[in-house]
Amino acid sequence: MSAVAKRYYERGIKALSRGDLQEATETLASAIEVYPAFVSARLAYGAALCRSGNAQRAAEVLRAGLAKKNTGVSEAALWAGLGDALSSIGQLKEAVDSFKQAARYPGFERRAQSGIARAHGKAGKYADAFAALAVAATDV
Repeated sequence: MSAVAKRYYERGIKALSRGDLQEATETLASAIEVYPAFVSARLAYGAALCRSGNAQRAAEVLRAGLAKKNTGVSEAALWAGLGDALSSIGQLKEAVDSFKQAARYPGFERRAQSGIARAHGKAGKYADAFAALAVAATDV
């Protein structure tokens, strides 16, 4: 990994933690521009974009990350992040599909089920939301 990308990432994370969304989005965008395969920076950039009210752009950024070769954990995290972004912009069926992709990876089942529950809740499918929460609350 590029040392420059890592510095941008660290600055972006600090900005995100203090709520400086403009600096966070700029520096995290720079990190993935320098090193496009930097999944942690891509996820943080997506989160910063969502917090800034630009979930549509976040979904695009996360989809671009999924188009690259990733490890299982990285791919699962990208699918889950995409589900969050899609849920934010009301693309609830697509969000559920993304969370289901994330659930295929060990260790992401609960995270995925909680995302599915949120999407179903937003869609008014409360029985499905409670069913997903019940799965999320059980040992996998």
